[in-house]
Amino acid sequence: MVGLPRFHERRVQQLRGSSFVITLPKEWVEESGLKKGSAATVISERDLLRVVPSGRRLTVQLTIDADLLGDLVEDVMVACYEAGVSSLRVLTRRGRADELLVRTRRLRERLQGMFTTMESEGSVAVEISGDPFRSVEQALSVTLQSLVRALRRVESDLSTGGGVSHELEELLKDCAGHASSLKRMVSQMVALPDEQSPFYAIPALMEAASNLVYLVRDVEESVASIGRQELMSLIHLAEVLEQLNTLVVELRNSVVIDQLHDLAQSLREAGRRGGQKSLLRGAEDFIKSLIRLNALMTSSESRTSLGPYGPT
Repeated sequence: MVGLPRFHERRVQQLRGSSFVITLPKEWVEESGLKKGSAATVISERDLLRVVPSGRRLTVQLTIDADLLGDLVEDVMVACYEAGVSSLRVLTRRGRADELLVRTRRLRERLQGMFTTMESEGSVAVEISGDPFRSVEQALSVTLQSLVRALRRVESDLSTGGGVSHELEELLKDCAGHASSLKRMVSQMVALPDEQSPFYAIPALMEAASNLVYLVRDVEESVASIGRQELMSLIHLAEVLEQLNTLVVELRNSVVIDQLHDLAQSLREAGRRGGQKSLLRGAEDFIKSLIRLNALMTSSESRTSLGPYGPT
């Protein structure tokens, strides 16, 4: 279980020469399984120093009651996955574990690295392992690519007069899974360092990941009942996301800022013309969060202006 943070005040001491030392809390050392000679990674940023046991994987275990949650159990499990939980024990009434196992296994189709087994007649064990992406940029790119493919498929299905095809359902399922994996990846950065992402950028990363999850869900809801005008909005959205995909690999480069602003403006103008306003607004919010993230990633000072979409 995750506990509340504990605060310890320590005085900095100086050894001979230019080295400075600070003692670690005994409780933290013991809980982390460290001892004399153990390795730890020290991550230093402006106004912040983190110490992480080397080679340690974040482990968060939770127990939830499926009978209390009812129809919300799948949503709660997805939320746990995105929050970085590594192990879940899902309880139910005796004799209903088979039904629960079927429900949890459906989630495996969209949540990568999830494994479910029947623990007993009244509980199902869920283990989550591995990270499908090497970097945030890769996760963003893969999710955007899959979303563009899904939107193109919507255009194809409706132009032939058909409804939502099985292929489109599978594409949307992939989109949702990739977006959840990105959010999970960012959640784990709070405890486990990422050499490429400064700690003060993690809130902006989480905002971007969350907005992408919301955008995917909006698309899933929109394709179920869509008219001709809404279709034009989705076609425009696909074009914008296709351009955006070429920019996310440069999020740590300030040269993309003007292009990100242009794409956000394009979506705003499309929203004024009608169509799927909420969907276009959601895409615009996602790009705004990327603009804030870009400003933090490329800034030499964390408290510099973030431009028109962020605080100054």
